[in-house]
Amino acid sequence: MNKGDLQDIIAGAVDALGFEFLGYEQHNQPKRQILRIYVDKPTGTGVTLGDCEQISRHLGATLDVEATMAGRYNLEVSSPGVERRLFIASHYARFVGHTIKLKLRIPCEEGRRHYSGVIQEVSDDRVTLKADDQVIVFLLSEIERANLSVELGKDRCSS
Repeated sequence: MNKGDLQDIIAGAVDALGFEFLGYEQHNQPKRQILRIYVDKPTGTGVTLGDCEQISRHLGATLDVEATMAGRYNLEVSSPGVERRLFIASHYARFVGHTIKLKLRIPCEEGRRHYSGVIQEVSDDRVTLKADDQVIVFLLSEIERANLSVELGKDRCSS
């Protein structure tokens, strides 16, 4: 099964329950693969453990019928968390002005793969980041992984 077909099946099953499908990761382990699905509520109120269980049951049944997964797999359904992964242009656009960390698929000319900076602008195929006191434009296809970066205050409690 190709990646697009699997994504369409997952998105359809998640959408049918009224949740927002953000993306998925597939990891091959020695005895089985892990299929990790990220979901959110369209209202932005976050998903609960009960929501993840409901989606997991529905999606598991759907995958058993519609998808041909090679070998055994574990299905994990997760909220995006505070350091949510950004998969597509609209995810980046939602967080313009926020700090992200990203990793490039292939090192750039300076041999660098990791960047941290504030999202300045987003188009269909690129994201502009202010990093290291400079503005850098990345093609989305060059980005292997990007996550929101949350820095918690060091002095959260007063004594």
